[in-house]
Amino acid sequence: MNSFPPLNDNDGIVVLATKGQTIIDNFHYYEGLHYPLLNSTDGVSLERISFDRPTDDATNWHSASETAGFATPAYQNSQFMNYTNEKDNITILPEIFSPDNDGYNDVLNIIFSLTFQDTWLTSRFMIREVDWYAIWLKTNCWELPEAFPGMA
Repeated sequence: MNSFPPLNDNDGIVVLATKGQTIIDNFHYYEGLHYPLLNSTDGVSLERISFDRPTDDATNWHSASETAGFATPAYQNSQFMNYTNEKDNITILPEIFSPDNDGYNDVLNIIFSLTFQDTWLTSRFMIREVDWYAIWLKTNCWELPEAFPGMA
């Protein structure tokens, strides 16, 4: 293949496969994955945040930053985040984030790996979102089963 075929801006499926047509990975993309405050998504690439997270996780994709020219072909993604997490730990990366699509700490990742001694035990994971003035916006809750690793 001399070049990549053009992709539809609004919706499509990208498949990565071997010459023998064994599928390595695939992804269904759509316009709703872009940063919601962009005036236009024309010419703006979607970037995968972390290769350690599932491809089909919609929260693992973000618009390329404006400071990177809205695309980073052949370079590390402007929204890329590499993380590690120890057992029974909660990590927040970055500690302070600024979701303004400038390419600097635009995406907040909460990485958790929790294990419980009793198989019947579950725990509630709750995130409260506040604005700049610490005014409550909304609360998200999840029930976590035993030994549940994840990312929010």
